[in-house]
Amino acid sequence: MTEAGDQYRRRADRFEALIGGAALERWASRSPCEGWLARDVVAHVVDYSAQVLREKAGVPDAPAFADYDDPATAFRATRQVIQSVLDDPGTPPKVATHLVWSLSFDLPQHGWDLAAATGQDPTMDPEEVELLWGSLNGDPRSWDWQRARGWYGTPVPVPADAPIQDRVLGLLGRDPSWTPPPA
Repeated sequence: MTEAGDQYRRRADRFEALIGGAALERWASRSPCEGWLARDVVAHVVDYSAQVLREKAGVPDAPAFADYDDPATAFRATRQVIQSVLDDPGTPPKVATHLVWSLSFDLPQHGWDLAAATGQDPTMDPEEVELLWGSLNGDPRSWDWQRARGWYGTPVPVPADAPIQDRVLGLLGRDPSWTPPPA
């Protein structure tokens, strides 16, 4: 096991728990991500992971969301591949670092999206919130390219004295007070 593998494992455990905690009827609920349903949040995580695994880790047959009948099975398949790459001592450090910053780093924020969409507790791990806060408060140009690609929305204004999780969500273009519309 590697530090990158352990970090991914902790984040994936939390994300998988949110998938497991979602009631069947909530998979069609709107998410805080414009145009996405709860199911689409997991589809994004799985399909983006497949893209990164193919392009950066040389995994040609990485799982795609459409290959599975349900979000839990799709995520587990993806998780298994990512975990094996991160735990492999032969994985070049540059590849492991890229997987951490592009796939593992994404799980806490998409966990919030999924929790909010499915009516679960959207509280993020405080250590993850601190990491995101530190990353987001660096050079704003480092986030502009992500906004240009549609990965983050325009920052949502949040009071300066709001809890740090709310300020992080605002910087990610998410409204921290978002709740799904009534069914």
